Amino acid sequence: MNTMTRTELQKELIVRGFSEKGAAPNKTMSLKEEELSVVSVGDLLDQLMSRHERIFRSMGFATGEEAKPFWDDLAAAIDAIKAIIQRAADELEPLHHESTVSQPRAPSMSSKVKDELQKELIARGYAADGHAPQGSMWLVEDFLRSVQLVELIDTLFSRREKLFRMVEEEGMEPSRPSYDDVSIAVEALKVVVSHLFGDD
Repeated sequence: MNTMTRTELQKELIVRGFSEKGAAPNKTMSLKEEELSVVSVGDLLDQLMSRHERIFRSMGFATGEEAKPFWDDLAAAIDAIKAIIQRAADELEPLHHESTVSQPRAPSMSSKVKDELQKELIARGYAADGHAPQGSMWLVEDFLRSVQLVELIDTLFSRREKLFRMVEEEGMEPSRPSYDDVSIAVEALKVVVSHLFGDD
């Protein structure tokens, strides 16, 4: 992560209660400057998704006092990274001059980001029409055109949560196709996010 991106992310983290040294508000995690300097934005997003899975596996969907600090700290970190991702995505396709407060541009993914995401999905086995390799999800062009990049991140987080519940209730085998499809989508998204920040 370059210095400018790291500084921007650190500001977003501090606004959400992280300390200047990177400690989360509830001290359940940290994102120190030296750690941020050696990771791409896409890889950090992937790490936060993995942390989400680890917290769930160790605590389930507990919402009591024991689990709340972990979920709150993770949510703050995810919100911070989503803020810088959205800003970077918006810079690719700034608001048109003719847009006004009464008629703002509809929030959507830029065509450049959408095209790159589709390319990365296809390279990983998705069909050109958006069907996932195992057929458990469908990321069609109209959907990708209608959402912001951070909304897609939220969608994939939600889908993973549902899968965690499925695995807990039914075991891994019935959930494997859905798990594989969402994992591929996350990998593609990670590459696109890294490219937004000039990371390879």
